[in-house]
Amino acid sequence: MMCFAIACSACGSRHFLFENNAYKNKLSDGSYYLYNDSGEIYWETIYKNGTIIKEYEYYQNYKYNLILKYAVDYDTLGMQEYFCYFKNGVLFQEGNYKECPGIIVTYVDSVSRGDSISYSEILNKIETGIWKTYYKNGQLKNTENYAPYYLQYNTYNSDSTGNFYVITTTLPTKNGKFEYYTEDGRMYKYEIWENGYLIETRVFNDN
Repeated sequence: MMCFAIACSACGSRHFLFENNAYKNKLSDGSYYLYNDSGEIYWETIYKNGTIIKEYEYYQNYKYNLILKYAVDYDTLGMQEYFCYFKNGVLFQEGNYKECPGIIVTYVDSVSRGDSISYSEILNKIETGIWKTYYKNGQLKNTENYAPYYLQYNTYNSDSTGNFYVITTTLPTKNGKFEYYTEDGRMYKYEIWENGYLIETRVFNDN
């Protein structure tokens, strides 16, 4: 492993580059990491035969003591890889984000006005496809499935003076099977979702 100190002209701080893999045929091959002055990783570049094949940006979640890792570029399907780690390096969560269109569902207080459902071409980055969450011991905690569009709920309410205001909530669309496991690997529940609606739930007992 080699370490290089790099001076940043923008902030005046030094950043550190760690080279984890040797050169292959005199070409960069492997992962290179950038750390801030606090020793926290914030950038990873992966080379193969001298060519950059993937870059990731890291963020520190101090509230929950987690490390977030996002792919800098989207893949050919428009997916952005996401990983989240416990501080000990064990994977906590993994999945993909994607810029997706949505379905807008509007609720109105007055029944006579009715509700409306419409399609939105406005893209929002949401959870898409299969997501997995893990316990600290590395055991799978749950799997989730999301459709490639979001659900936006607009709810009209009125205040004490009779003026209307809108509460907007945007959520990924649950679609498919959700599985839940105990810390020792036993499935204790699964759910079936269809386009945001819960269709079936089954809970397993110890027997």
